[in-house]
Amino acid sequence: MIQLQKKILALTAGHVTLDCYSGIYTPGGSAFYSSLIFDHLNLKTALVTSFGDDFSFTDRLDGVTLFNKQSEHTTPFEHTYPRNAPRLMLVTNQAHRVEVLKNDNKFLNPDILFLAPVAGEINLNNWLKNINGGIKGAGLQGFLKKPGSLYLPSANEKVHIDKPAILAKRDIEDELHSLSKLDVIFLSVEDAAVHGDKFLIEKLKERVPVVVVTNGEMGAKVFVQGGDSDSFGVGVREMNPVDPTGAGDTFASVFLYSYAMGHSLEQAARQASYASSVVIMYKGADGIKKIDEAFHRFDEIPIKKITTMDF
Repeated sequence: MIQLQKKILALTAGHVTLDCYSGIYTPGGSAFYSSLIFDHLNLKTALVTSFGDDFSFTDRLDGVTLFNKQSEHTTPFEHTYPRNAPRLMLVTNQAHRVEVLKNDNKFLNPDILFLAPVAGEINLNNWLKNINGGIKGAGLQGFLKKPGSLYLPSANEKVHIDKPAILAKRDIEDELHSLSKLDVIFLSVEDAAVHGDKFLIEKLKERVPVVVVTNGEMGAKVFVQGGDSDSFGVGVREMNPVDPTGAGDTFASVFLYSYAMGHSLEQAARQASYASSVVIMYKGADGIKKIDEAFHRFDEIPIKKITTMDF
């Protein structure tokens, strides 16, 4: 565990979820994983979220200050694999929207803010106009998605969640002007492709000081606003992946932590890449306790300058 001279505040916002795999539910959501990581890194961590009594995993968040807007249900997700068709992500019975904390809360002045929705439950404008100071980051994936049309499974297809809706594209044009208030934004190549706007990354680069685009085993690209010469790519550590769950959340969380500690963008990205390479060698969140080595061995991660998207 990292030993800090002073406790820094990390605030994460977004739904914790119940992820269904063959009828078995496990805790999930970017906000869940990021909170676990910040807590492991010995930060004073808070999570603003919404879940119901069906979320039986609060013991995993014992070191985290929870601000929960009690809901009837916890947001559930399930992947389904229709025959001769791409994988679909299904959602139903979303929990309440995740609202900004009240004005007198000390976590309104965090050292790190990470907005990590799963399906449009955060109002970006409201959050950014009420949070003061610190490094502000967001995972774009959950801003790009919302529940869409109901899904009708085939006769031979087993879906466990009730009244499932297909996760669909969400328009963020009205929120683009608020993105300039962020310091860092994270998305994957897959996120950009699913959204369908081939100019999305260019729009982000025009508005956000640092745009991080991850691409699994290909590594990540870090684009610095206003200067291609300052942009760069990072590779990954050689690994034997077991479970990719939480890799992107680990990258974002460790990057924000390292950057908030005053490290360079290059060092933050290398530490983040190393850490995400570690967590995927374990099932679920089991690898989080192994990420500390990323802060000592990050120089094993290759780095190169870039001028274009060369994924």
